[in-house]
Amino acid sequence: MNEATIPAIRTANVTKRFDALRVLDDVSLDVQEGEVVCVIGPSGSGKSTLLRVMSWLSPPDGGRIELRGERIGFRDAPGGDQPRSSAEVRRQRSRIGMVFQSLNLWPHMTVAGNVMEGLVSVRGMTKIEAREQAQKHLSRVGLSDKLDVFPAQISGGQQQRVAIARALAMEPEILLFDEPTSSLDPELVDEVLEVMTELARQRTTMVVVTHEMSFAAQAADRIAFMDQGRLVEVAPPAVLFREPAEDRTRQFLERALTRYRLLLG
Repeated sequence: MNEATIPAIRTANVTKRFDALRVLDDVSLDVQEGEVVCVIGPSGSGKSTLLRVMSWLSPPDGGRIELRGERIGFRDAPGGDQPRSSAEVRRQRSRIGMVFQSLNLWPHMTVAGNVMEGLVSVRGMTKIEAREQAQKHLSRVGLSDKLDVFPAQISGGQQQRVAIARALAMEPEILLFDEPTSSLDPELVDEVLEVMTELARQRTTMVVVTHEMSFAAQAADRIAFMDQGRLVEVAPPAVLFREPAEDRTRQFLERALTRYRLLLG
């Protein structure tokens, strides 16, 4: 495989169990540089677990994750898998940005402080350098006027935009979003999706677990449908919404998401 075809991130034959429950069952998914992949499916289908496995927050029980061809967590060795050191794994994980459904901001830090923290503690920047980076990325998400306020003083949508800026500031190679609008009031959802749509236009490599089918239809290059821990079908939005190949995908769309078919004409 030449460098041009190496995926930004590869999930190969991944399994994950919680006690007797198999949450991920032989899942394989390649995401290319600059691609936006939205992951949809019913609750409990393994979508969020897939992101946690990709980011090595919850290492898989089987299979492998590769970041630009580099295996995360292990090295291939003649005698079998060789675990990487904790420092190596931290370095690998720092290349992946994660935005959670819970806002996860530090309430005792200002908006700028929340974005600066990782830059100082992980990247080793000075506070002056980190604040410049924070200003840059908060401006990207429309919050250049909120640097010195605290999370409790801004809306939930603004807080989630701070979380996106915090992830962007670390300059990750891929961004993972775990249902970033699910904890927001309906009127605040659009402001977060607008930021994510702009990132998609800029060809930011993203994997997005979402229930927002309009966003998936408009921003995704491909949509992955999951059910019962398995990757059932992966296709471009126009194909998946109009002519899904699998009956289970069709059932899911017909029951829950029929109204979004109109977006594609």
